[in-house]
Amino acid sequence: MVEARSYFKFLRVILTFVVFMLEAILREGGSFLLGNRRSTHRQMQAEMASLYSDRVLKILNIHLETSDAFPSIRKGLLVCNHWSYIDVLVIAKLIPSLFITSVEVKNSIGLGWITQLAGCLFVERRSRLKLESESQTLSEALMDGVPVTLFPEGTSTDGSKILPYRAALFQSAIDAKVPIHNLHIGFDHGSVAYYGDLEFGPHLLNLCKQKEIKARISYLGELVPEGFENRKTIALQSYTLALEAHSLASHQ
Repeated sequence: MVEARSYFKFLRVILTFVVFMLEAILREGGSFLLGNRRSTHRQMQAEMASLYSDRVLKILNIHLETSDAFPSIRKGLLVCNHWSYIDVLVIAKLIPSLFITSVEVKNSIGLGWITQLAGCLFVERRSRLKLESESQTLSEALMDGVPVTLFPEGTSTDGSKILPYRAALFQSAIDAKVPIHNLHIGFDHGSVAYYGDLEFGPHLLNLCKQKEIKARISYLGELVPEGFENRKTIALQSYTLALEAHSLASHQ
């Protein structure tokens, strides 16, 4: 019976993704016909991803807890530590935003289609020359007035520690003259972590087997780029805030 429920949840999640893709394709066509501005189109993508993220979280029975100081964020670069694709669902539910991810995700079957239709911005993290041009693309998205989320560790982890933040893409916030909002996310169940050689299908099925999962997301404050010497000092301060929050969460 438990296995049957798990597979039913799994199928519901997959069906939700499929419905999202179909609706996104229809909206893409409508947006083209209406001649929507780029900023309007991006806002539509962020809001739609937020709606479907909420639906998937409910199916998976993932409950959110937020810090009392969690604000309503309308613009800026969001930075957060990274456990899994579930991080994306949690942040998108709370803050409709675009997400920065790797070209490897873009080229993967399934997740690649979903991320493209959700308006994700893709980067080649291993190429310094490409990162500089991609930072300009991110700056344009930030200047369009839509929040953009960055996972500056550059990869997901098992959640036990936070890797040093990479500074390169913090430049986008400097160029766009927008604030950097610092977040920390944690879960009460290690099965959420999606890293290394784990495969999406089996990992999602294992999540479906869990009765309940709690996610805790905290707002760590805003950094204004003008107050820092360069992107490296901003990245270091963001990393310090994340480490402090992670240490506090580990002792609770």
